[in-house]
Amino acid sequence: MNLIFFASGFAGLIYESIWTHYLKLFLGHAAYAQTLVLGIFMGGMAIGAALAAGRTARLARPLRLYAGVEALIGLLAIGFHPVFTHALDAFYALALAGGVSGAALPALKWGLAALLILPQSILLGATFPLFAAAATRRVDAANPGRAIATLYFANSIGGALGILLSGFVLIPALGLPGTITAAGLLNLLIAVAALKLAAGADERPGAPVATPDGRFGRLGYLLVAVAFLTGASSFIYEVGWIRMLSLVLGSATHSFELMLCAFISGLALGGLWVRKRVDSAANPAILLGYVQLAMGCAAVATIALHSASFDLIGWVVRNTPKTDAGYATLNLVRYGIAALIMFPAAFCAGMTLPLVTRVLHREQGQGERAIGIVYSANTVGAIAGLAFAVHVGLPVFGLEYLVAAGAMIDVLLGVALLALFAGRRQLRQALAATFACAAGAVAGAATFNPQKIVSGPIRDGHVGIEGAVIGLAHGRTATVSVERSDGVVGIRTNGKVDAAANIGTPARYQLDEVTMALIAAVPLALHERPERVANIGFGSGLTGAALLADGRVRRLDTIEIEPKMVELARHFAPANGSVYNDPRSAIHIDDAKAFFAANGQSYDLIVSEPSNPWVSGVSGLFSVEFYRLVSRYLREGGMLAQWIQTYETNPERVASILKALERSFDDYLVVALDQGDLLVVAKPHGRIALPADGYARLSRQLRERLRGLDVNGAADLNFRVVGDKALFAPWLAKLAVPANSDFAPYLDSHADYDRFIGKGWADIYNLAGSAYPIAEILGRRPALDADSTLSLNTHFGNESKAGIARMVHEHVVGVGVGGGQLSAPVSAKARAYFLPRAVALVNDCKNPPLNDAPYAAAAIAIKVLPYLSAREGAAVMAAMADMPCLRQLAGAQAPWLALLKQVAARDARAFGASAEQLLDGGQGNTEVRSKYLLGMGMLGHLGGGDRGRARLLWNKFAARILGNGSIGLSLELLRDHAFSAEAPERVARRPL
Repeated sequence: MNLIFFASGFAGLIYESIWTHYLKLFLGHAAYAQTLVLGIFMGGMAIGAALAAGRTARLARPLRLYAGVEALIGLLAIGFHPVFTHALDAFYALALAGGVSGAALPALKWGLAALLILPQSILLGATFPLFAAAATRRVDAANPGRAIATLYFANSIGGALGILLSGFVLIPALGLPGTITAAGLLNLLIAVAALKLAAGADERPGAPVATPDGRFGRLGYLLVAVAFLTGASSFIYEVGWIRMLSLVLGSATHSFELMLCAFISGLALGGLWVRKRVDSAANPAILLGYVQLAMGCAAVATIALHSASFDLIGWVVRNTPKTDAGYATLNLVRYGIAALIMFPAAFCAGMTLPLVTRVLHREQGQGERAIGIVYSANTVGAIAGLAFAVHVGLPVFGLEYLVAAGAMIDVLLGVALLALFAGRRQLRQALAATFACAAGAVAGAATFNPQKIVSGPIRDGHVGIEGAVIGLAHGRTATVSVERSDGVVGIRTNGKVDAAANIGTPARYQLDEVTMALIAAVPLALHERPERVANIGFGSGLTGAALLADGRVRRLDTIEIEPKMVELARHFAPANGSVYNDPRSAIHIDDAKAFFAANGQSYDLIVSEPSNPWVSGVSGLFSVEFYRLVSRYLREGGMLAQWIQTYETNPERVASILKALERSFDDYLVVALDQGDLLVVAKPHGRIALPADGYARLSRQLRERLRGLDVNGAADLNFRVVGDKALFAPWLAKLAVPANSDFAPYLDSHADYDRFIGKGWADIYNLAGSAYPIAEILGRRPALDADSTLSLNTHFGNESKAGIARMVHEHVVGVGVGGGQLSAPVSAKARAYFLPRAVALVNDCKNPPLNDAPYAAAAIAIKVLPYLSAREGAAVMAAMADMPCLRQLAGAQAPWLALLKQVAARDARAFGASAEQLLDGGQGNTEVRSKYLLGMGMLGHLGGGDRGRARLLWNKFAARILGNGSIGLSLELLRDHAFSAEAPERVARRPL
């Protein structure tokens, strides 16, 4: 019997986990989904337990009814996914058609979400009273408390394992539909096993109760109150601990799963410990009083332990190798910290239900009815505690005193029980424990050092921040903080920095400011009339301010789910003042999906800048379903601008996002904002390309803002384009990676691992500065303008790709082209850094080292020509024509000179032929030169429309040049274009 109920708990907690995943797709945030699922889950179980409580004693074979309930749970689980998807589609179709609006829309949404999980929750609530009634009759009639405690342990430990298995194994392997179906099939097997068990020995009828009318005395009411209040305090703890531990362990889905597993494991082991004592205790009520006191004291102790856990996780993150084994170690430590915080009080909580049930069952003569009464009261209390914690405890008491509030409930319950059942000495001890808990709560709250709790050690291992915390609030979905250090203001959610800007010294700027400005500027440059704009995610408000800096924007709707984010972002004033004060700007506290459905408006631009995908719930803003929904709300010619972080990720995760995008968008353009961020701008219909006048379209105010960030002209904008859908399509088709989906959450399942490994994906943004002009030849990047020069900045690393090229041009040709009026000024510091390197390169051409003229020629090809316009490149080649490195090229080396001129002109067909000729002539005699010539040969043939010749070139030289190692994204793209049947044929590009 214990094995059956273990399996029942295993399946039941899978449902709780899976329902949270499903409903956060509907409600928009993991915290909302967790709150609703816990509330409905517990409420339904209370209803189910109450319904079963009054009937078990009258049932001759409760195990048969239990089997029927398990079978029905399984059938509902198997049908859950299609019911959910149809309900979701119907809801959004109704909203889109205008059938429901205003306050009725969120009411319908929350009501529908509750209805989806309530029937199964009621059935799950009925299982414990039914099965426990059968167990007390068949297994241990003389010791009902022992039987109930054993079942409580088996059910709880099964639930703990179910949470871990579903989160770490089943969901990644089977997706949400497969996982909930597997749980449903398990329930059907449980039903079959229960029926077989019911066909065995006859069950005794339920024991009669002492009070047939169902009433019981003051002790009975007190015990029901204990069950209720213990449930309330337990969920106050759970909410407080999850929010506390999110600051330590991170907000990833796996973190929540580990926390919940630790909590339920404590409940289970508490039930296991008390099973041998519950029937033998001289006075179970006194034991219950001591357990309540111990639970309160243990909960207070967690406040101080929470502070110490920051140092522990920081040390582990700093010292654990970034490997698979290291990630496993981190998860073990995370579980250990969660257990350290949660286990002692949860262990005590696990004893309370068996003890209360035991007293009601025998001393109060309620028999089997006690099981349902206690279970129902406890779950109703859990709902009350959940509501209190979310709506009163956090905003009124704050996170530091929320757990203490729950602790005082348990301590006072202990005092009341000991006052009734124990002597004066025990009562004095209880009162002393009460004062000790109160003092401990005050002392523990003092350990809440803001600089420590907002530091987010899970990312880099650093505990504490250098700056001053100037704002801190515990919101409905997260803890939001603002810090200031040397003029730099940063905003964090649960310790993760979401944005930073140099407010104190405008002449200096943070890389985040470049990112946020370009998230606005790029789509504004792409769209001719961006009148109505929606921005998903408030952040610092600087993206919204950049959007409003363009007068063409007549309306900006900013959608943010956490109100405290909007409140605390005011610390970025005056840089973001327009978002709050401009009459064109409106801020909406809502989930993006629900907002679009309720608002019913269409937009020229929708900008999506969510947090990192490893944050629980965020991956749903990178999914097939989200992009399908968003595309409905774009006007004719409308565009979606999607921010993607390439740090703490890898190619497969970005590929899964691009595959999700292409399901709903005809074309997209990938733009490298800086050395860690991409922007993908997509159109549902038609092709997309950055127009020649894109930068000129921007308002004077926005261009001035960009110039303050070293984005000084059209060249700096154009240079960031790394490719379009056609460029990436063959590469994506070859990758065995699924499109990220709400129901197969590939991104969510892997993002936390990527965050820990922390490699990032530099190849994608390095395409912008690649020595191979892939973006220009194959990726629809505009050519560098003849009279503009790339700015010198560190947006893509410490050394500007354009630095040496610009100084070479200045050194051998002069300052700029055509007077250089459009060239951004070069600081004395930059000139002092780049000019000696440029002079050394020119000197190598004047006097080739070891008489190796191709060495100097290759340096010009790789370090200079890709970063100059065709006109500038031609001028450099003309100025250096008589230098030995070019004049001495003869015989098999002669094609180098032609290659350089053809690269300068971006003549794809010609430089492809020259590169192949050089390889045939044995000129790929170093690793750098051979790879360069192979890439340029492939690019030239593909750009000239000759994929067959590109394949022959690859087959001839790739194995010898590249071996078996990693070849890099540039060569992967060229290879996949050459060998893909789906790659588009290209028309040879004319020289510029």
